[in-house]
Amino acid sequence: MSLAERAATDVVVLHDLFVAMFAGRAGAGALADAMSRMAPDFVRIGPEGEVQDRAAVEAMLAAAVGNVSAEFAIRITIEEARALTPGAAMVRYREDQTGRGGASTSRRSTAVFVDTDAGLRWSALHETWIGAADRGATTRGEADT
Repeated sequence: MSLAERAATDVVVLHDLFVAMFAGRAGAGALADAMSRMAPDFVRIGPEGEVQDRAAVEAMLAAAVGNVSAEFAIRITIEEARALTPGAAMVRYREDQTGRGGASTSRRSTAVFVDTDAGLRWSALHETWIGAADRGATTRGEADT
């Protein structure tokens, strides 16, 4: 399996773990498992533009554990996965959430992964809300036409 394929798989696996954590179905080690996937210098830019380091992301995730209904779901659609260098990959994906307080949200995200001696790690994540103006572009350049 290529680095890009491994990274795309990890996007899906991690979000499945988030669902289990947030709905209170994951074991005690779930948060540690999620955080072990992130590089020490991991940075997240959230959909509102906020910048979070690894510690802030861990606090955010910890606060969400057990705080959603059993109906909560996340659907991931991989839009692009490709190698950037022999040791780095990029995955662009759409994330659709349902069941959180009756609201549904969507965001488009780009994640950068690095292949380390300790395994594949999330290095950076940038998320953007998808609103009514989004035309659902799924390939490079499609939104520009």
